Amino acid sequence: MQKAKQAAIDELIYLRACRLLEARGQLNCVRDLCAQHGLSVFALNRQFKKMMGLTPRAWQRQCRLNEAAILLARTTMEVLHIAQSVGYESQQSFSRAFTRAYGRPPQAYRREFCPSLEATTRPTAAPITIKSLPNMQVWGQRYLGTYEDIPHHWQNFAERLKQFKLDDGSALYFGMTWDDPAITPPSQIRYDCLFLPQNNALNASMAGLIAMPLTAGRYACQDHHGAYIDVVAGAYTNLVRDWLPKTTWQLDLRPALEWYATPPWNQSPSDWAFEVMVPIA
Repeated sequence: MQKAKQAAIDELIYLRACRLLEARGQLNCVRDLCAQHGLSVFALNRQFKKMMGLTPRAWQRQCRLNEAAILLARTTMEVLHIAQSVGYESQQSFSRAFTRAYGRPPQAYRREFCPSLEATTRPTAAPITIKSLPNMQVWGQRYLGTYEDIPHHWQNFAERLKQFKLDDGSALYFGMTWDDPAITPPSQIRYDCLFLPQNNALNASMAGLIAMPLTAGRYACQDHHGAYIDVVAGAYTNLVRDWLPKTTWQLDLRPALEWYATPPWNQSPSDWAFEVMVPIA
């Protein structure tokens, strides 16, 4: 058990580094994190590259440009606004970085995705509602991989909760997805399994789980039922490509959510029930 706890602590440091970088924190924040845990920057960089395939600096740049690519493809936001939203001080510096990463400038990349911005007449499977969430602190675990891997992620998460006696049956469960499978390479898709414990005595950090803020805001929401891999792609397509262009809303930079009234591991694999929540502003 002690070995498992130490591995969980090591993973917790890595997860905290990810969160700092995703929040567009400066690299000195990562150095401060290393100092807090008695870890050298070199050791963290080595472990980070082993897990992510990139150094923290390169990974942060990749995340920023991935966010920009999604906004270019899925919104009509001005390029300058996108550049500033993802942390670039000027459109020129953003355009240079984007062109190096994607092989063409932002405007050309957007033109390729123009059909994705056109509304279609495909009927919706369930009503779409607008909901507001308050600020919340949840606990979670980061996973990487394709959407086919997500049921396995949840099973792994359930085993961790059980191992550390964190699942008392009263928690709320969310999936958090940061990426667009039409844009982000499959191996780089980030998915966080999250839970909101109702019992404040639970010490989730012992399990290597990290506290993650759910920022208050509005979401376009739609219920879905079925095998996860069969319905999830259509769920996001329906909200982002089909519904959103017909409205005055824009896709927001916050990650999308999936809310599970019943934990995924307690549902039939062929009939998951969950609500897809796309951030809007």
